[in-house]
Amino acid sequence: TASTTLFLPVGVARIFAATTEANSYHTQRAAGVFSGMNCYIKSNTSVALATTVTFRKNTADGSQTFSIGAGATGEFSDTTNSDMVAAGDEVSYEMTNSDVVGGPSVHYVHCLFAATTDTYTPLMARNNAALTAASATNFFPLGAQINFAAVEANTALKSRAAGTLQHLYVYVSANARTTTTTVTSRKNAADGNQTVSIGATATGIFEDTSNSDTIAVGDTVDLKVVTGTGTETLTIQRMGCGFTSTAGQQHTVWNQASGLAFSDNAVTNFFAVAGGITRSTTEADMRSYLKQAVTASNLGVYISANARTTTTVVTVRKAGADTAITVSIGAAATGLFEDTTNSVAYTSTDYICHQFVTGASAESITLRFISLHLSGPV
Repeated sequence: TASTTLFLPVGVARIFAATTEANSYHTQRAAGVFSGMNCYIKSNTSVALATTVTFRKNTADGSQTFSIGAGATGEFSDTTNSDMVAAGDEVSYEMTNSDVVGGPSVHYVHCLFAATTDTYTPLMARNNAALTAASATNFFPLGAQINFAAVEANTALKSRAAGTLQHLYVYVSANARTTTTTVTSRKNAADGNQTVSIGATATGIFEDTSNSDTIAVGDTVDLKVVTGTGTETLTIQRMGCGFTSTAGQQHTVWNQASGLAFSDNAVTNFFAVAGGITRSTTEADMRSYLKQAVTASNLGVYISANARTTTTVVTVRKAGADTAITVSIGAAATGLFEDTTNSVAYTSTDYICHQFVTGASAESITLRFISLHLSGPV
């Protein structure tokens, strides 16, 4: 957008820009260092002036920054600077476009985060989700996009790492409800230990900084939101938890809990390893690199509906080529499909994304999420 300053979330979150910074920043609950800020610009309609991307800490500019020239596309990064954060600091990205004609279309902005202790992944979802139903129970995924579902299986991520789920966080930007709304962590389709209550008309940040959930390999995790009586609107901008591993383990998540249905006939689509909604037939639009050496494994794909008469194949990509990590989804098959056998090593400069290939038929298939387990330095 021309002549606009936008703010974007940090973490495993969907790129969903806001003109108000409070709608995009989150409270970082682990101390450490952010570095290697980079982004990918798919297209750029600016004609005269550059766009500046800056890391933000506590609503002030941080050290990391780079400029995107008028009309420039491709990868941009700051390979020199870094930002140290303390537990409790608020972080976001700022994108300032000064051009009066047009601006860039950003695919992703991300950083490498090195926690002072252990490996910490903020599984923070971002969207503009409005809850209006009376006395309703809905389920939300951890990370990527806030999008609720009445069926928990559509949002429950199977963890392939042992660790601690903690720091439940919810940001409410508007609330006309006259009753309390409750958000609770979930483990294996049962309530976890973390919970926050959002009182009638209350807005702002709601956190549980006291409780946590111990996660074992194979546990499923998500969030539950329960509204009280009344049909007034409550709007959630951000929600999620932090995942702490003592063994260098983390997850990436692409999701659309409301379901992405498509009926492509023998088409190859590409999906980013984190985020939501978007797909592309051009791999460059969806790929990113991880900024550190990791081993990827346990590709998980959840299909909630499938009328196709041919097989669909999902494969993790590395540097523009297929890897051994893959799942096949048979005709009319639904549920969770997971590759529990294969793993692939990546360097810090290898590109990664997901490839989704449909067979020669045009019936509909509905995708809910794609997850991937990463193991890196401890």
